[in-house]
Amino acid sequence: MKEQMLKRKLNPFLLITTVLVLAILAGSSVFYQTELSDLVSTRDQLQEDLENTSKVLQKTSKEKEELNKTVRDLESSIREKNNELDLKDERITVLEEELEKTETENTKLEEDISDLELTVSNLNSSVETLRDSLYVICNSNSSFSESAERNCEDRGY
Repeated sequence: MKEQMLKRKLNPFLLITTVLVLAILAGSSVFYQTELSDLVSTRDQLQEDLENTSKVLQKTSKEKEELNKTVRDLESSIREKNNELDLKDERITVLEEELEKTETENTKLEEDISDLELTVSNLNSSVETLRDSLYVICNSNSSFSESAERNCEDRGY
Protein backbone atom coordinates (compact mmCIF):
# COMPACT_ATOMS: atom_id res chain seq x y z
CA MET A 1 0.00 0.00 0.00
CA LYS A 2 2.67 2.31 0.75
CA GLU A 3 4.26 1.53 -2.56
CA GLN A 4 1.13 2.18 -4.41
CA MET A 5 0.60 5.39 -2.71
CA LEU A 6 4.15 6.40 -3.43
CA LYS A 7 3.75 5.56 -7.10
CA ARG A 8 0.54 7.46 -7.36
CA LYS A 9 1.77 10.59 -5.74
CA LEU A 10 4.99 10.90 -7.70
CA ASN A 11 4.77 12.61 -11.00
CA PRO A 12 7.50 11.25 -13.27
CA PHE A 13 7.83 14.56 -15.14
CA LEU A 14 8.19 16.47 -11.93
CA LEU A 15 10.73 13.97 -10.66
CA ILE A 16 12.81 14.19 -13.83
CA THR A 17 12.56 17.95 -13.84
CA THR A 18 13.58 18.16 -10.21
CA VAL A 19 16.53 15.81 -10.74
CA LEU A 20 17.51 17.74 -13.85
CA VAL A 21 17.30 21.10 -12.06
CA LEU A 22 19.32 19.74 -9.14
CA ALA A 23 21.93 18.38 -11.55
CA ILE A 24 22.08 21.74 -13.35
CA LEU A 25 22.39 23.56 -10.03
CA ALA A 26 25.15 21.20 -8.86
CA GLY A 27 27.01 21.55 -12.19
CA SER A 28 26.66 25.31 -12.28
CA SER A 29 27.75 25.47 -8.62
CA VAL A 30 30.92 23.52 -9.46
CA PHE A 31 31.46 25.67 -12.57
CA TYR A 32 30.98 28.94 -10.72
CA GLN A 33 33.07 27.69 -7.80
CA THR A 34 35.90 26.95 -10.27
CA GLU A 35 35.43 30.36 -11.92
CA LEU A 36 35.38 32.06 -8.52
CA SER A 37 38.53 30.18 -7.49
CA ASP A 38 40.22 31.24 -10.76
CA LEU A 39 39.11 34.85 -10.22
CA VAL A 40 40.42 34.84 -6.63
CA SER A 41 43.69 33.33 -7.84
CA THR A 42 43.92 35.95 -10.62
CA ARG A 43 43.08 38.70 -8.16
CA ASP A 44 45.78 37.45 -5.75
CA GLN A 45 48.28 37.29 -8.63
CA LEU A 46 47.36 40.80 -9.73
CA GLN A 47 47.66 42.03 -6.14
CA GLU A 48 51.12 40.44 -5.90
CA ASP A 49 52.10 41.96 -9.24
CA LEU A 50 50.82 45.34 -8.04
CA GLU A 51 52.87 45.07 -4.84
CA ASN A 52 55.98 44.06 -6.83
CA THR A 53 55.41 46.93 -9.24
CA SER A 54 54.97 49.29 -6.31
CA LYS A 55 58.28 48.09 -4.80
CA VAL A 56 60.03 48.50 -8.15
CA LEU A 57 58.49 51.97 -8.50
CA GLN A 58 59.69 52.96 -5.03
CA LYS A 59 63.16 51.61 -5.77
CA THR A 60 63.22 53.42 -9.10
CA SER A 61 62.02 56.59 -7.42
CA LYS A 62 64.86 56.37 -4.88
CA GLU A 63 67.37 55.74 -7.68
CA LYS A 64 65.95 58.73 -9.57
CA GLU A 65 66.36 60.93 -6.47
CA GLU A 66 69.94 59.71 -6.05
CA LEU A 67 70.69 60.35 -9.73
CA ASN A 68 69.12 63.82 -9.50
CA LYS A 69 71.28 64.55 -6.46
CA THR A 70 74.34 63.30 -8.34
CA VAL A 71 73.41 65.50 -11.30
CA ARG A 72 73.01 68.53 -9.00
CA ASP A 73 76.35 67.76 -7.33
CA LEU A 74 78.05 67.40 -10.72
CA GLU A 75 76.49 70.62 -11.99
CA SER A 76 77.69 72.40 -8.85
CA SER A 77 81.16 70.94 -9.34
CA ILE A 78 81.12 72.06 -12.99
CA ARG A 79 80.15 75.60 -11.92
CA GLU A 80 82.98 75.63 -9.38
CA LYS A 81 85.46 74.36 -11.97
CA ASN A 82 84.24 76.97 -14.46
CA ASN A 83 84.71 79.68 -11.82
CA GLU A 84 88.20 78.39 -11.13
CA LEU A 85 88.93 78.38 -14.87
CA ASP A 86 87.64 81.95 -15.18
CA LEU A 87 89.89 83.04 -12.32
CA LYS A 88 92.85 81.26 -13.88
CA ASP A 89 92.07 82.84 -17.26
CA GLU A 90 92.01 86.25 -15.59
CA ARG A 91 95.31 85.47 -13.87
CA ILE A 92 96.80 84.34 -17.20
CA THR A 93 95.64 87.59 -18.81
CA VAL A 94 97.23 89.64 -16.01
CA LEU A 95 100.45 87.62 -16.27
CA GLU A 96 100.52 88.02 -20.05
CA GLU A 97 100.09 91.78 -19.64
CA GLU A 98 102.88 91.83 -17.05
CA LEU A 99 105.06 89.75 -19.37
CA GLU A 100 104.41 92.14 -22.24
CA LYS A 101 105.21 95.10 -19.99
CA THR A 102 108.38 93.37 -18.76
CA GLU A 103 109.43 92.55 -22.33
CA THR A 104 108.88 96.19 -23.30
CA GLU A 105 110.96 97.32 -20.31
CA ASN A 106 113.59 94.71 -21.19
CA THR A 107 113.74 95.98 -24.78
CA LYS A 108 114.09 99.56 -23.49
CA LEU A 109 116.81 98.49 -21.06
CA GLU A 110 118.65 96.64 -23.85
CA GLU A 111 118.49 99.81 -25.96
CA ASP A 112 119.76 101.83 -22.98
CA ILE A 113 122.58 99.29 -22.49
CA SER A 114 123.47 99.53 -26.17
CA ASP A 115 123.48 103.33 -25.94
CA LEU A 116 125.60 103.18 -22.78
CA GLU A 117 128.04 100.73 -24.40
CA LEU A 118 128.37 103.11 -27.34
CA THR A 119 128.92 106.00 -24.93
CA VAL A 120 131.53 103.95 -23.00
CA SER A 121 133.23 103.07 -26.28
CA ASN A 122 133.26 106.74 -27.30
CA LEU A 123 134.56 107.72 -23.86
CA ASN A 124 137.27 105.05 -24.04
CA SER A 125 138.23 106.37 -27.45
CA SER A 126 138.32 109.91 -26.07
CA VAL A 127 140.43 108.76 -23.11
CA GLU A 128 142.85 107.04 -25.48
CA THR A 129 143.05 110.20 -27.56
CA LEU A 130 143.68 112.25 -24.41
CA ARG A 131 146.35 109.76 -23.26
CA ASP A 132 148.03 109.93 -26.61
CA SER A 133 147.91 113.70 -26.46
CA LEU A 134 149.24 113.70 -22.87
CA TYR A 135 152.02 111.32 -23.93
CA VAL A 136 152.97 113.61 -26.76
CA ILE A 137 152.87 116.63 -24.48
CA CYS A 138 154.83 114.95 -21.69
CA ASN A 139 157.47 113.61 -24.08
CA SER A 140 157.98 116.86 -25.90
CA ASN A 141 160.94 118.93 -24.88
CA SER A 142 158.87 121.70 -23.52
CA SER A 143 159.61 123.15 -20.19
CA PHE A 144 156.87 122.48 -17.71
CA SER A 145 156.13 123.59 -14.31
CA GLU A 146 156.99 121.28 -11.51
CA SER A 147 153.35 120.27 -11.01
CA ALA A 148 152.99 119.44 -14.71
CA GLU A 149 156.13 117.30 -14.55
CA ARG A 150 154.80 115.49 -11.47
CA ASN A 151 151.50 114.81 -13.30
CA CYS A 152 153.38 113.37 -16.24
CA GLU A 153 155.48 111.19 -13.90
CA ASP A 154 152.33 110.07 -12.01
CA ARG A 155 150.84 108.96 -15.31
CA GLY A 156 153.99 107.06 -16.26
CA TYR A 157 155.19 109.38 -19.04
